[in-house]
Amino acid sequence: MCKSISMIALLGVVSLSAACGSDGGALRMGGAAGSGGGASGGGSAGTGGASSATDAQVEPSFVPPACVSGANEKRCAPSGFPFVKFAVANSDACLPSATSCPLPETAPPGDTTARLSQPEAGTLCFAGTVKPGGWALLVLNFPKVNIDRTRILETFDADALGITQAAFTITSPPSQGLRMSGGTTKVLECPSPDRCLISGFSLMTAPDSPVPVSIAMPGPWSAPFANFRQTDPTQGDPSQKFDTKALHFLAFDPGVGPYDFCVRDFRFLDANGDAVPER
Repeated sequence: MCKSISMIALLGVVSLSAACGSDGGALRMGGAAGSGGGASGGGSAGTGGASSATDAQVEPSFVPPACVSGANEKRCAPSGFPFVKFAVANSDACLPSATSCPLPETAPPGDTTARLSQPEAGTLCFAGTVKPGGWALLVLNFPKVNIDRTRILETFDADALGITQAAFTITSPPSQGLRMSGGTTKVLECPSPDRCLISGFSLMTAPDSPVPVSIAMPGPWSAPFANFRQTDPTQGDPSQKFDTKALHFLAFDPGVGPYDFCVRDFRFLDANGDAVPER
């Protein structure tokens, strides 16, 4: 049984304002999806079922390398994470073209650092430190994208699969607590990589709560989709729906300070709390 994530929360309203696109580049929770602040092209992401762009059946998709133990990955395909196409290490210190994030031994003193690795199947670890005013994110991406990551070949329709929440186990959360966020696909084509989405959805303690969640204790957790709320005014108003017919990403934010945590046993659950198998 997973503990409800609503058991532990930060006091007051905290907008999850630090993030970037799944490529680790221009997108931030405080910036609009799409090039130059507005997503464009391709039409709306599919509703009522998985959508695909024109020629999705023939256009090659992006296939990242497998995540490996001890590596400092930028983006990789984790084993044992059902439905996850690839994981990404994002931070204020990772350039869009980077293949890895700065490590403590290579980064200037005081800079943000991040290391993404997979010590074993079903476990992803994220370690480093976030400088004041900086940010870092471990991001799980779900749509199928083209090689350039500028076209959504297939949106991820969690609703069609009966998925209502995510479940996972956290080991060694940072003392400042982990926060969780999500994003949805907005358009099928975007002019720059990983910009076809709307971000800014923070996991709150209840569907109508203004209080975001803080994961400060190790153990099993659940994240009901109904509890994600738009908290970034640059992305949309608070009534904007977290469209899980086009779920784009889920992310873990360690906040400012040192961090060294792992996510394991990730899975999606239905309304009955049963795991939904990957087909």
